[in-house]
Amino acid sequence: MGVVGGGPTGVQLIAEIRDFVIRSILKNYPVSLSQVRFLLIQDEDHLLEGMDPRLARYALKTLTQKRIEVLLGSRVTRLLPEGVEIDHDRVVTPTGTLIWTVGIRASPVVEDLPPEKDDRGRIG
Repeated sequence: MGVVGGGPTGVQLIAEIRDFVIRSILKNYPVSLSQVRFLLIQDEDHLLEGMDPRLARYALKTLTQKRIEVLLGSRVTRLLPEGVEIDHDRVVTPTGTLIWTVGIRASPVVEDLPPEKDDRGRIG
């Protein structure tokens, strides 16, 4: 199970999925924890962009303690049948499910408006 995007949505989602699997799936189905992988992929070198850095460090520590792999500074470049390609050259072990929570660019209409915008074209 993989989540792409280390913002608030991605961090909360991977933690909630992990908790659901531990509390429900493993107790009710013949699956062991060794068969399950939790992966959070973030292209920045830290989680929770724009939030207090102490909170980002705490989130990283908590996720790691919960056996959630966090790949920082890693960009998904392709989704392949056998897994996720990272940075054009590294294939992560197979993931049956990948959820995209990364932000997207603003609409071209918004990008053409006169107010100052951030690097994604959003009005700040």
